[in-house]
Amino acid sequence: MTDNGSDARPRAGYSNFKRISLDEDWFEVYEIAANLFVFHEPRHCEGTIVNLVIGENQAALIDTGCGIGNLRNLLDRVERILFCGDILLQGPVWTHLKGGSVEDLVASYRKLMGYYEDFDSLMPSHNVPWLDKVLLPEMLAGAERVLAGDAPFREIVDPWNRRLRQYSFGRFEILTRA
Repeated sequence: MTDNGSDARPRAGYSNFKRISLDEDWFEVYEIAANLFVFHEPRHCEGTIVNLVIGENQAALIDTGCGIGNLRNLLDRVERILFCGDILLQGPVWTHLKGGSVEDLVASYRKLMGYYEDFDSLMPSHNVPWLDKVLLPEMLAGAERVLAGDAPFREIVDPWNRRLRQYSFGRFEILTRA
């Protein structure tokens, strides 16, 4: 369910992609490029995405869920796509859950910047399925501002009654514990 329980959306970021017709009301499937599909849950509060890549002899279903391991292994060097899970996305990045921190987020972004010339597009696991790589340095700069205590925030309460700090940077937000 979405955070308000009824906000079914196709997000604006999907309007450029071909929607595949299904007899299913929870998932929406879009063709992003030749042999690259996303399964989107538009009524899920996190707007989750699962990616399907179809090759000549094999297919890969990439479900990064609530985090991923070695991001370098999810770099498609042929199509120049980084499957980036839930740390690079258009929308809120959650650092307030167990095991998450702004320090780790900054470290991850800095590590990914080392591969910046190896990809052109991002395939996140939430919200909009296809993003330009310029989002990475934007998110690194925002996270560094949060870490330095130099970013404005507002206190919010999420749907689970957790008090959070919300740092907004236009295309993305960073959520931390209050």
